[in-house]
Amino acid sequence: MDKRKRVGKESPSFKHGHTLNRGASSEYSSWANMITRCTNPNFKDWKYYGGRGITVCEEWRNSFAAFLRDMGPKPKGTSVDRFPNNTGNYEPGNCRWATPFEQQHNKQKPTHCRRGHSIQGSNGYLRKDGRIQCRICKTESTRRLRARKRASRESQ
Repeated sequence: MDKRKRVGKESPSFKHGHTLNRGASSEYSSWANMITRCTNPNFKDWKYYGGRGITVCEEWRNSFAAFLRDMGPKPKGTSVDRFPNNTGNYEPGNCRWATPFEQQHNKQKPTHCRRGHSIQGSNGYLRKDGRIQCRICKTESTRRLRARKRASRESQ
């Protein structure tokens, strides 16, 4: 392998020109992280992307230039978002640059509570604060609370 430093047209960054003082541009970082989320099982959030079957289209996976051509420059304060189909893949027509506020309204709805109970159908209900509550967990919590109160009354 040739160990000489490659500069100018020989530099790997010359292909797309998206390096800033030897660091990647924001667009390039978004592209690389998108691919990692979908292809690397060792990535911390892979289970939410590649683990759910979400992929990056072949053209974007193989070419940053194609990704940049389709997405355009990244506006400040945005990141790549799968929209309008949040369960779809990263591909032209299903991605946009979105603010955190826009992404907050385009996320997958929870299907299970923290303890693993399904919160779909009659087991889930909307609390006053807008969060979904699991009826099984609420019932168990109420039983434990009543048992503690009963035990404290009996010990007095």
